[in-house]
Amino acid sequence: MKKLISFTLVAALLCMLAVAAAGAVSAADKADITINGFNCPGNEGTTAILTGEKVGASLLWWQVLVFEPDTESGGYKCITKTSADGETDKTQLAIPAGGFAVGTNTGNNYPDLYENDPTKEEYKDKPNYITEANQAAYAAVAATEVGDIVYLVGIDLEKGTIDDNASDELLWYQDGYVSNAKLTFTKPSDSATDESENEPVDEGEASVVNAALGKTYTLKGLFTGEGAWPDEGGTTLTDGKGATQVGYADPAWVGLNLSGDGMDTAEGVRDKSNIVVDLGESTKIFKFAVELLDFKGEAGIALPTATEFFYSADGENWTSAGVGTPETESETACINISSLTLDAAVDARYVKAEFEHTGNWVFVSEIEAYTQTGGTDTPSTDTSSSAGTSSSAGTSSSTPVTGDAGVAALVIVAAVALAGAVVVKKAR
Repeated sequence: MKKLISFTLVAALLCMLAVAAAGAVSAADKADITINGFNCPGNEGTTAILTGEKVGASLLWWQVLVFEPDTESGGYKCITKTSADGETDKTQLAIPAGGFAVGTNTGNNYPDLYENDPTKEEYKDKPNYITEANQAAYAAVAATEVGDIVYLVGIDLEKGTIDDNASDELLWYQDGYVSNAKLTFTKPSDSATDESENEPVDEGEASVVNAALGKTYTLKGLFTGEGAWPDEGGTTLTDGKGATQVGYADPAWVGLNLSGDGMDTAEGVRDKSNIVVDLGESTKIFKFAVELLDFKGEAGIALPTATEFFYSADGENWTSAGVGTPETESETACINISSLTLDAAVDARYVKAEFEHTGNWVFVSEIEAYTQTGGTDTPSTDTSSSAGTSSSAGTSSSTPVTGDAGVAALVIVAAVALAGAVVVKKAR
């Protein structure tokens, strides 16, 4: 009888270990979730990181996962999973402190839709947002369960950047776009976290810097009356902290209005608002960028008809660098970035972004002017916007561990347990 009980216990133990081992394999075998956007809930065909206190957008046709920091594993635990059923509104979905959400949608193939129904004029000039890479990410999100642990690779939550090759000319849905940013279900090796932290800096190596960060500025068009969205202490637009919510409730937004301070309000006049940043010294600038709220005209808030960038040596005589281009094409409200990259850097002590209003309001959360230090004088395209849709943030070549070691450990435990059971039987 005792012998039967011992074998029964061993069998039960082995079954439990087998289940645990199967679970370990299952976690290791889950496909990575490739990320191709950051705080861009208006984009189609994207799998994006969303930060802030709430998701802040309805995302009816998006799957959304919410993660919180997990101190035990050092990763992030999935605590909420919502479906893309066309009915579930994710606007008020809370994001824990230090955590994030992941939203994904498949997007539409508008050329095919227009070919099938040419009466749909709104489809005529839109692209195909469906890509194999994003379809795989969508499936990986669907396979993720509450309680799963993930780890970030190529994603900087604080800076709001991801490791990809997106640029003004190459968008997330176009051929040639590549993202190295992902959520992985197996813990990366220590060397995969950020190899650059422990590497000596090569003084001859080029480094891209936002020269406007922390600098003082003046505003034309700041609305200070009732219902204002003020500039918090004159630091909001150069503090490196972009907006995280698609909506005017986010305190990172500063509202510039046609009736704001310094604007010509004469009848029939639509004056232009602006931001002027003093860089402190003459600096070679090769890229300009501003982060804007594209609210599609709701509450009078819309993208400017045009955003023109200027530079100056004295703050009085200005030279136009050119007109910026929105980095995101979206039919719904979103956080957008208007940027301009120059073929050759220009000398600037002052930089200015000037807005031609579409509606009464232009909402801005950050202005940036990039310079390159060290290396050659050739501008680098590797810039990381404070809250860009998808900006480069360095590449990690390390390969995550497979998790096989954990399964091997379970096998060893099982062997030890079985040996112990045999010894007990012999003793009796």
